[in-house]
Amino acid sequence: GGAPPPLLSAAAAGSLAVCAVQLGLAWALGRRLGGRCAPADRWVLGWLCYDVLVHCTLVSAGPGRGPGQPALGKAQGGREWPGP
Repeated sequence: GGAPPPLLSAAAAGSLAVCAVQLGLAWALGRRLGGRCAPADRWVLGWLCYDVLVHCTLVSAGPGRGPGQPALGKAQGGREWPGP
């Protein structure tokens, strides 16, 4: 036999690297914005910053879309968001 297959693919390693960068940015933002807050509040603020960063990354990386392009509407074959 040959060498064993790599533990992670290049895509998986890249995705983990992006997540690590986002986590670092969120931690820094949470510390900066919540400087005088209680530690639990800073943690929540950091988590919310991470959530925003991930959301913005995933929305801009959607199929066939670039940053600033709207989601596919019904006319383009997308699914319309259901109302309340």
